[in-house]
Amino acid sequence: MPPSVLEVQDRLLKEMSPERKLLVSDALRRGAWQLKAAWVARQHPELDAEAIDARVRRTKLRADCMRKVSSGKRVS
Repeated sequence: MPPSVLEVQDRLLKEMSPERKLLVSDALRRGAWQLKAAWVARQHPELDAEAIDARVRRTKLRADCMRKVSSGKRVS
């Protein structure tokens, strides 16, 4: 039976150097940001690049706060 996706992913992560993991995580973060910005731009064509960036930042901040609240951490 072929290995599952998670098994392959786990093996690849174990083989990666810490530097490579950092590069991959940064690329994923940037890609997610760009995808969110594209969605905001499509939903709100009247917004300029600065306003789109601000909306994406607010969305990320809300998500971070909600994650902290749901984990029981204090949000300041």
